[in-house]
Amino acid sequence: MTLLRYAYSTLIELSQPVQNHSFSLRCQPMQSYNQRTVWQRTTLIPFTEATQTVDAFGNVVTSGFIAQRHNFFAYEAIGLVDTTIKAETPQYAVNDSVYLYPTQLTTPSPNMIDVAKQVGPLSDARSKIECVMDILMSKMSYQQGTTDVNTTAEQAWAQRMGVCQDFAHISIVMCRLLKLPARYVCGLMLGHGQTHAWVEAFDGSAWIAFDPTNSQWVNADRYIKFAHGRDFADCSISRGTFTGVAQQKMTVSVDVWEE
Repeated sequence: MTLLRYAYSTLIELSQPVQNHSFSLRCQPMQSYNQRTVWQRTTLIPFTEATQTVDAFGNVVTSGFIAQRHNFFAYEAIGLVDTTIKAETPQYAVNDSVYLYPTQLTTPSPNMIDVAKQVGPLSDARSKIECVMDILMSKMSYQQGTTDVNTTAEQAWAQRMGVCQDFAHISIVMCRLLKLPARYVCGLMLGHGQTHAWVEAFDGSAWIAFDPTNSQWVNADRYIKFAHGRDFADCSISRGTFTGVAQQKMTVSVDVWEE
């Protein structure tokens, strides 16, 4: 049995008080064939009642509303996850066609289409994924501060640099061009740092997870999955709106360690 304990916190400081703050969070581990939540707790400050729903992609969403004026918003998600692979349990069968089509963040450029055409006639999904990881390893550079959450795969590819979100979006584009349904995954990785993004591709019977930023297959005992979707916009960990004019400063802390 592999147990991973996690502590994930976000502090959003606001330059002016705001009110009527609606928020939605995807910071609870998903339940799947190789991941089971032993226990988890999410704390909100300012305190407010929250509800939990499941979105169209199967992600658990914690939502709430803060009516009173406040100049910061913080949440902490902690828990313990069993990431033991249960080989006897099949991976979930899904209608994967939704993960074949481009989105605003994953529309290919002509050059990306040309690069994908250069991949040889490979029949199995793992060989195709290995080619995708090799392409990114040889052509992309990891550089913080060069992109933001609105950067498209085409824009990141054009400048040949970005962060894990961009590596994931570009990989999704390449997989779909190679006729592999692919989806964006957000979550945590063993160690101290930030949230992380990777990709799952469907081979016809199972989802295969890989980490294009680190050019490696996703090992279940090093990753905790929070949510998935067609791209980042479907499964961002935090999203919200409020009434007021304020600049935001966000501080994120992530720690994942083996129990």
